[in-house]
Amino acid sequence: MKESKIFFTGGNGFLGKELIPLLKKFGYKVLSPSSKELNLLDTSSVDQFFQDNKFDIIIHSAICGGRRLKKDQSDVFYDNIRIFENIFRYSNSVDKFINFDSGASLINTGNVPDNPYGLSKYSIARSVKSINNGVNLRLYGCFGIYEKSDRFFSTNIKNYVERKPIIIFKDRLIDFVYAKDVSKILNHALSSDIDDYECVYNQKYYLSDLSEMINRLSDYKVDIIIQDKEEDPPYCGTFKDIDINYIGLEKGIGDLYESFC
Repeated sequence: MKESKIFFTGGNGFLGKELIPLLKKFGYKVLSPSSKELNLLDTSSVDQFFQDNKFDIIIHSAICGGRRLKKDQSDVFYDNIRIFENIFRYSNSVDKFINFDSGASLINTGNVPDNPYGLSKYSIARSVKSINNGVNLRLYGCFGIYEKSDRFFSTNIKNYVERKPIIIFKDRLIDFVYAKDVSKILNHALSSDIDDYECVYNQKYYLSDLSEMINRLSDYKVDIIIQDKEEDPPYCGTFKDIDINYIGLEKGIGDLYESFC
């Protein structure tokens, strides 16, 4: 499916910045208009966009909310569903409709989320599962050089470089995956018949384990401080081997560290 034309939503977000350049290197043609160029909330604008452009693949990563430091209101659910439905109406015009799902959707557990962000992700993933050309790629934690400065790895690698303590609010078992490995999973999904995949590694780590990896990046150590000793529930998926040569967690952490040095 190389040289296929892709419509990638959310291109200015973290995933878009990480994945679009790599998709282009893989040989795909990618169109990802900014929100100023295309308002995904506006049905008529989306209709005109699809009238003017033909695509082989839609990759949906545009999303509102879901940040740990901010409580989502009901408008997050409304906006996410409206954006999705405006695009999903054209799912039958492409070979594949790929959705970047989240562990917050709980779609793999049979449970229904009780918050606006999680419920929107659940509804989106369920719709994508209902079509023959739909693919859900589920992320729990993802990191890379374009992540926001308040994310776990960026914050604590920066702290390490500045010889400040590594801070953990609450320890938990969590699946982080390096963005460049997500691009490999995505490339595999574009050329295979998988319809649901959890973007995780086989090995599981606590935040405290990841902090120890950061603390081994150079020849000095900093303090690791866990602010709340109560442990959060695991946030993990199930690994499935799809014959990908992963870069891996430790190499990804090293790459992020080098970007700070």
